Amino acid sequence: MPFRPCPRIPLADSIDPVNAFGKRSIRAQDRQRLIFGRQVIDLADLEQLTETAQTHAIGSAIEYGKPYMDRHTPLRAVAERVVADMAEKGLDGISDRICGHLAGFRALELAFALNRLRGIQMIQEGCGS
Repeated sequence: MPFRPCPRIPLADSIDPVNAFGKRSIRAQDRQRLIFGRQVIDLADLEQLTETAQTHAIGSAIEYGKPYMDRHTPLRAVAERVVADMAEKGLDGISDRICGHLAGFRALELAFALNRLRGIQMIQEGCGS
């Protein structure tokens, strides 16, 4: 029987961009570190990221993608929907404000960042033995 990975479904309630002072905080410290609320997401292993603007865009995309995390949509589909919206609306479409300091990324990089977010909760469905 071939190996088939189980889809992981992210839970939106486990993603919180609020810092210790009660303020929304999403910013790229540099290309390899994303400040997301109280957490620092380490993206050092993502060699495809070449600009801090990409890291900042991924942070915005994590928050933007929360409505797609409906307890039924797998991580891969969430990331693909966000990237499709980005292609349709432009980079500023994934941010709550027009900033001009965002750069494109792939769905793979968004999924990687979500997987590196400490505290994110996921459920797995269809993983019968």
